[in-house]
Amino acid sequence: MQFRISRYKTGIPKERRQELEDLHRQFCETLETIEPSPHPDRVAKQAVEISDIYNGIYDAPSFERKDLADARLHFFLPTDMPKVWLPLEEAFNLVDLSDRKRLTIADLGAGAGTASAATAMYLHNRGFKGEAIYTLVEPDRVVGELTGTVFHTLKHMRLPKIEHKWHRSKLNDYLEDEQKARFDIVLVHGVLSEMVDEEHYPAHTVSLVMRLLREKVKKTGFLILIEPALKRISRPLYEAMSRLQEEERIMAVAPCLADVRCPFTLTDDRFCFHSIAAPLSPQAQSVGARSQLDRHEVNFSYLVLRPRGGKPKLPSLEEGEIDVGRIISFPKRLKMGYMYFICTRNGVVQGVAPRRMDDDDRTRGNRLKTGDVVWLTPW
Repeated sequence: MQFRISRYKTGIPKERRQELEDLHRQFCETLETIEPSPHPDRVAKQAVEISDIYNGIYDAPSFERKDLADARLHFFLPTDMPKVWLPLEEAFNLVDLSDRKRLTIADLGAGAGTASAATAMYLHNRGFKGEAIYTLVEPDRVVGELTGTVFHTLKHMRLPKIEHKWHRSKLNDYLEDEQKARFDIVLVHGVLSEMVDEEHYPAHTVSLVMRLLREKVKKTGFLILIEPALKRISRPLYEAMSRLQEEERIMAVAPCLADVRCPFTLTDDRFCFHSIAAPLSPQAQSVGARSQLDRHEVNFSYLVLRPRGGKPKLPSLEEGEIDVGRIISFPKRLKMGYMYFICTRNGVVQGVAPRRMDDDDRTRGNRLKTGDVVWLTPW
């Protein structure tokens, strides 16, 4: 059965998204002056090798590879940063940052500081004027040392006061330490998929999440997990989410809108993910073209959790609307408009956005993105 999309809300408001893209461009330009990128051919060759290693095409180590550092810093870091913006938007829609004097942030498995840099830009974008104190945990010496360049770049951008400390440690070793610090934000970006296989992923993720919420996240804080948009990762991630939803002490803020089991985990092989456009610097565009790695849009799976009871409220329905959900597919063009798969509390349904659906008669249906919230009426 198909439904009509009557209205929608973008994951990140357009004005805020434009400001984030401006900050992103400023970051890339500042980084280039502090640490100039090598020739695009060299970076592209490194990028292909990194991609092949992580996709299982090429069996080679990636740990402490200085010969891969250029691609990590100048290609993957800037193109991965937008993945963090949507989860942060979900989290900080629930709190007011304007009067906060200090925020503590833990980036577990920080890599070169991708999630930390994205968070610094986002906090500035949301009007945070206090001090942000970062704790980065990363065992790879080569990658971890890149965070010095990243934070040097952020400070040159004259964002609010930023301080950071790098722990050269594995995640489990860090958690076994006697440190009692709790944080306002705990980021776990692209780490779980490297730590555990698919079979044990849900149970391991549930165990880790419970421990982090119990030991590392403040009662008013957030835990953000961001993972690759791969079936072998997305399905067990949302299986873990379904199990976590049963815990009364945990509030799953996003991405699912209702207190239900992920409908795709009840199927044999289907899965969902989210995507966001990645602003590309001229250098990144050149590397992408030479490596044939398309990074104009990056895909990911994510969870935003809070260590307190209660469930997020569903968006309200207006007269004639029968359900609300999130777009989880790219558009399919039809005669009457553009069709999307939409995840709702009643399962996955099909919704069609007319060619023109806004009062201003300017926004086309194919402009809707994965992650957008949409309201449905009968067709």
